[in-house]
Amino acid sequence: MGAPILSKEMFIQLDSSVLGFTTDFDLEINKEIIDITTLDSSGWMQKLVDLKSWSGSLSGLVTRSGATGGEKDFDALVNSICTSDASVLTAIKPTEIASNQYLVGGAFLSNLKFSGAKGGGMTYSLSFEGSEGLTISTV
Repeated sequence: MGAPILSKEMFIQLDSSVLGFTTDFDLEINKEIIDITTLDSSGWMQKLVDLKSWSGSLSGLVTRSGATGGEKDFDALVNSICTSDASVLTAIKPTEIASNQYLVGGAFLSNLKFSGAKGGGMTYSLSFEGSEGLTISTV
């Protein structure tokens, strides 16, 4: 997986393409805490951090053939989730982070939902789960 291409705005990037017209996202980072209490613990529970995981979701507007400048449109997203079980490079950068930090890691696309109404725009939501460690990088 190559290095992500970054801008100074909120974006979600999958592999080498920014996901076009993303409107919002959620990111969850978890640490599993395990109990290591022994008889020598003097009545106190003892714990350690074990495994870490991360996952997220995002929402956006459905666009077709309207993505420009290397952006991934909705049809490319549907193709990715339906035809490939490989992880994708995921980069997430919220707006207005003073230090220009972003989070990057491999992830599996796990759920795609899209909906719309007659005469209205179509929207979608996408869920993903980390397939490796999440790292913090700077622009």
